[in-house]
Amino acid sequence: MRRFAGFALAMVGIGLACGDGTAPPPPGSQGSFTATVTRLGLSLQGTAVFAVQDQQGQQGFVIALQDGEISSLDVDVVVIARFLAQRPSVGTYTIVSGQCANCDPEDFDGGYVFQRPDGLFGFFASESGTLTITGSSNTRLSGEFSFMVTVVSSSAGVPDSFTVRGSFVAVPGQPPSIG
Repeated sequence: MRRFAGFALAMVGIGLACGDGTAPPPPGSQGSFTATVTRLGLSLQGTAVFAVQDQQGQQGFVIALQDGEISSLDVDVVVIARFLAQRPSVGTYTIVSGQCANCDPEDFDGGYVFQRPDGLFGFFASESGTLTITGSSNTRLSGEFSFMVTVVSSSAGVPDSFTVRGSFVAVPGQPPSIG
């Protein structure tokens, strides 16, 4: 069974392929994040939101981090999610494999997807890592994450695995919308 973040990222990937997603709201109206993607040499920064979403007939909690606009085809998206709708409290959580079938509902999984105007792309699912929530309220969620990802699908020449790590201050909002 593919876990929540994998499914959410698949939906983002479909939007990237179609080029019909919506842009994030104007700066200042959303949370923010910074992250690094090892082996790709990327430093990311952008908007950060959290939400409860219905996926595969089940509600789950999603943290979505977006650098760039989906409609521009120059975008990076990090998703950390779980099949438990409750907002996480302060503490450290395990990020598990996106293929985990019998994981604890408290566990999260993660994913990373990118698309470039020249056609370079990558879609990656988590293998292992941690999410540390440092602040949690109805209006703000802050924390740090570090997780190893492995390739699901990518262009030739993109590494098969690497680490995504960063920090965020997210606000309630709509994760990347796919038209």
